[in-house]
Amino acid sequence: MAAYTIKTSHIFDIYKNLRTSTNELDQLVKINDQNRLLIWLNIVDSRLGNFIGECKNYQNKIPVTYVGKVCSLLCTTQNKICILFSYHGVTGRNWEDSMGLIKKFYLAKEKTDERFCIIDFNIKDFEEIAKGNNFLQIIENKMLALKIDTDYSTFITEHELTSKILMEQQK
Repeated sequence: MAAYTIKTSHIFDIYKNLRTSTNELDQLVKINDQNRLLIWLNIVDSRLGNFIGECKNYQNKIPVTYVGKVCSLLCTTQNKICILFSYHGVTGRNWEDSMGLIKKFYLAKEKTDERFCIIDFNIKDFEEIAKGNNFLQIIENKMLALKIDTDYSTFITEHELTSKILMEQQK
């Protein structure tokens, strides 16, 4: 599902199961040549030029130990982004457990464009795509949520006054 989701964005090429000297990358994802201009025009974050996709098919949320291994993987491959695909997501909320490590790892670098982003992509995100939302927009929103330390769900929910305003405009 992860590879299919990435491929349907039509801007990435995927290389699966690549061996490094110490690990295996589930997916190395590169922006394809015909869409490299999107980075140059700042339409797409330059860190999305190359990223790692890691798939974890666990019965529960991904514990902090495995998120730590992803941190190590990013450091050793010199990639800035890893999208962590799973059904249940990662453990913790805010600054606890896996989610806390993701946030601390993001803050480890001083310059924003050098920071490591681990993006939790789970069943809720696949459901958003099924509703017609865009994979790239979901990733960019999650990167923004990490940057400004907010909850990603605030980007996909409607403010309580929106429906009232729309109803007033229709009258």
